[in-house]
Amino acid sequence: MRSSHGQIFVGHWVQIRGIPDNLTANEMLAKLHSGGLSDAYLVASEDEGLYISLGLFGELERAEKVELQAKSLDLLATIAAKTREGTMFFVDIGLSPGKGAGAMIEKYGEENVLLWDAATCPQ
Repeated sequence: MRSSHGQIFVGHWVQIRGIPDNLTANEMLAKLHSGGLSDAYLVASEDEGLYISLGLFGELERAEKVELQAKSLDLLATIAAKTREGTMFFVDIGLSPGKGAGAMIEKYGEENVLLWDAATCPQ
């Protein structure tokens, strides 16, 4: 087992960005809420201005569903990967000659199993 400091994936964040003012933001929020996206809320940031968060999702399919729902209301939503800094842990597993990683990929998911030549974790 090894560890390294880096960016840890938190989820797929669905947002509407580039909102010019509070009046426009409140109109968009009303439209989203009446359209069934009741979890939408306004975020004000000095660095990024006004934007609306539509949720953070572990599964891309759920994020895409919300993105499409917002787009059906004529609101341009985007999906961005949300990360945080922290300690990542890696487990190296040696396979016997002739044994593939297929069973491990099936059990843990392709995104969690990297073959040695594709792995970018620390040595």
